[in-house]
Formats: sequence, C-alpha cells, structure tokens
Amino acid sequence: MGPVVVIGHDGLDYNLCHKMEMENMRDGEYYPYKSGYMETVRSWTSIYLGTNRHPFTGGWDNWLNHNYSDEPDLPYVWNDINNRGYSIGVYGMPLTYPPFELNGWVVSGFPCPGGKVPVYPSDLGLYINRHMTDIFDTVTSDGSFPRTVSRRHWYIYVEKGGSRLILEFLLNKMKNLKTIWNLMPVDVVFVGFSFVDHALHLGHKNIQSLYKIADMSIGDVKSVLSPSKLLIVSDHGFEGESHTPNAVLYVEGAHLDLGEQTRYEKDIKRDILSLLE
Repeated sequence: MGPVVVIGHDGLDYNLCHKMEMENMRDGEYYPYKSGYMETVRSWTSIYLGTNRHPFTGGWDNWLNHNYSDEPDLPYVWNDINNRGYSIGVYGMPLTYPPFELNGWVVSGFPCPGGKVPVYPSDLGLYINRHMTDIFDTVTSDGSFPRTVSRRHWYIYVEKGGSRLILEFLLNKMKNLKTIWNLMPVDVVFVGFSFVDHALHLGHKNIQSLYKIADMSIGDVKSVLSPSKLLIVSDHGFEGESHTPNAVLYVEGAHLDLGEQTRYEKDIKRDILSLLE
C-alpha cells in the first residue's frame, strides 16, 4: 500500500480547476473550503497548526528570522502524525524553513535563502546538495533563482507567457522526489508547489498553460508515490490579478467527515489527520 500524500499547491484556485477540467483531479471529491486570510504566511501556518491563534501575520523577513522555540505550544500537523506512530517526509512545502527534526525527512520549501538546499537529516542534505539538480519550482526568498535560470531569463519567460522553465523546474523536482523516496520511504508525504502563485504574481497570462502544468504536477506526484490516499489543498485561490478565497480542498481514496460543511484554514489539519484513521 502506498503512502498517504498531501499536496500543498500555493494559489491553486477552485474555479479555475473546474474551468480547466484537471485530468488528475477527476477521481475524487472537492469539499467546500474558503480561505479566510487569502495570504500565504497566515493561511499555511493556520493549516499546519490547526488554529488561527498564532503569531505569524505576514512578511517573509519575519518568517525567515523566526525561531520554532518562540512559537505557541501547538503541534504542527507533522508532529501529530509522528506522535501517532507514522514516519513523514516533507518536500518543498511553503514555510518549512529552517528544516526541523522529525521521524522522517524535510526538504524546505519557499521561502528559504538561496544556495544550498536546507534538509533534515544532515546526511540526506549532504547527498542532495552533492548529487541533485534544483528542487525549487520558483524563486527563493532573497530574490535569487534556481541555479539553472537567471533573473532576466525568468522575466522574459513571464512576459511571453511561456511555460518551458516551469516544466524544467517540475521535471527536476519530480526526479529528485523519486530519488529521495527510493532512499527513504515513509508513511506520509507532503509535497509542495509554489509556481502557480508566483507566476501569476509576476504577470503570467497563459492561464490554460499554467494549469496544465499544475495538473501535470499532480499526475507526476501520483506516478512517483502511488498514494493510497491523496489530499490536495491550497492556501487561497488566484484569479485575475489578485488572491481569492476560492481555495482547493480535494480528496481521493477517502471520504471526509462533515462533507458539505464549509472549511477554513484552521480545519484542514483535522482533515489531514483523518486520513490516518
């Protein structure tokens, strides 16, 4: 039996998922879910902690300078998963820098400083930074880009509405996920993507192409991990030129309790943990 998989897709919009007829989101169920914050730092933190009562109110600098020991005495969703006896891998999820100790492994996602990929445990980090290509699918927090692309190249790509660079990033990211999975299989895997939100903030106009790649990213995760259960969640939607409350909550291989009750960010942790029952 495959792992339980959670895909965190920053900025994925419910309305656009339906409009674009996502091939890899047809076999499960969408659930009513609205983003109350419509803002990355607060939304993802509420998802991870299962509460809105936390000190993170926005700002990447605040996040990069934070200290986990200063946080409220609340377990993150991965702590609860470990406490239930399951091992876990966290790969590129937003707001997971610096990497933290757990039963499993962590590859930090956006935002994190440029340079070496932040990883726990350290021996896996040594392997990744010696042998792997880029694992990021977007810019890093200090404005630097994956090693294979320059800032000028990225903006040319955005202005033309092209998708080649994102496809390259996705190919590398999935190749490296497969390598890590073969080295250290775990019971539960979180996989994060940030390219939809970032491309739209930078003016990407080819929505159909962007969502086709988002659909591919979900299919690639399924292919690499063969999940027994799958939950896809976003922190907010993004349509036109701004964030929307139309976030995505989608599940395959399970049925969530309170099915038609509208959820908000703080409720998603409960839904994730219910997949382990």
